[in-house]
Amino acid sequence: MGQYINEIDGKHIGSSFTEKRNSIKNIKDSVEYPGTPKIWEENIVCIIDNGPFAAAAYIYNESELVAFSDPNDIRTKAWFNVPNAEQYAN
Repeated sequence: MGQYINEIDGKHIGSSFTEKRNSIKNIKDSVEYPGTPKIWEENIVCIIDNGPFAAAAYIYNESELVAFSDPNDIRTKAWFNVPNAEQYAN
């Protein structure tokens, strides 16, 4: 694991779940999934609420999707399809 989005076009996307979710949501043509994606496809991003901070994870392959969609992980998550998500990840 380990590709995250912290900036978009040189601008920090915030630290909280709400800030990161809103930043990702505002990317042109970004679409929020109604739940956890069941099948991996390009451009999936998962925002995870870690309490004092959040993470915006770029889900770059099927094993990442499996890891981040673990049903035993009770953290709040929001899932998006973000065009060209790879370009924002590091």
